[in-house]
Amino acid sequence: MSAITINSINKSPSSAIIFIHGLGDSGNGWKFLADILQGEKSNNKFNHIKFIFPNAPTIPLTVQNANKIPSWFDIYEMGSINAKDDTKGYLNSISTINNHIDSLIKDDNVPSNRILLGGFSQGGSLTLSQVILSKHKLAGFISCSGFVKIIPELLKYKSTDNISKSIPNVDTEILQFHGINDRMISFKYAQQSYDFFKNEFALPNLKFIPIDGMGHQVVNEQLIEIVKFIEKTLPPLDSDPNYKSNL
Repeated sequence: MSAITINSINKSPSSAIIFIHGLGDSGNGWKFLADILQGEKSNNKFNHIKFIFPNAPTIPLTVQNANKIPSWFDIYEMGSINAKDDTKGYLNSISTINNHIDSLIKDDNVPSNRILLGGFSQGGSLTLSQVILSKHKLAGFISCSGFVKIIPELLKYKSTDNISKSIPNVDTEILQFHGINDRMISFKYAQQSYDFFKNEFALPNLKFIPIDGMGHQVVNEQLIEIVKFIEKTLPPLDSDPNYKSNL
């Protein structure tokens, strides 16, 4: 599995973050998140976290005249909830993310509920889908400029009898950020995506956060909220020498 890996400052990680990049990018494009959290200004609050930034495969992209570009799945039409899906490519990428999760659990002994999943654009889409598809209960989800895809596949997991059993993360906290001025993935599409997950799966802790003036990008206002969310969902364990309980 190709990825940029940043080990925890502590000898053994007790938590982990997997953050999935967007179209045409690489894992290195989001390494700055680890740099921020492991920097001097963080006051050792994130020393227990290991970071995984997976790299997408380079594939021919239909909307780019079949030019090869790093992409988690093929795109036939930009920015439409009704566009044709590359279901096979999408599910292959879901499998890649699952492999990273399984490796953290088995090789690093990080419990699944201490693993946070996030992503931007295509990565944000995969993150939202993993709320429904993941077999593991995770710590939280962060979708930046994400959108819903593979709706028929997701609806297979809908259960009115025991939704908490079919979807372990039905009550997990989820942040869905989107720029009101996003011209690549329209705000309307983002709202439709939010409505889909809220209406079809009644996710109680899915929070939609519009950001005025933001396009298809990441801004400081958003990063501040992301850092707060990470601090809340992945606090150091009591056994961590740098952990000072506020209780």
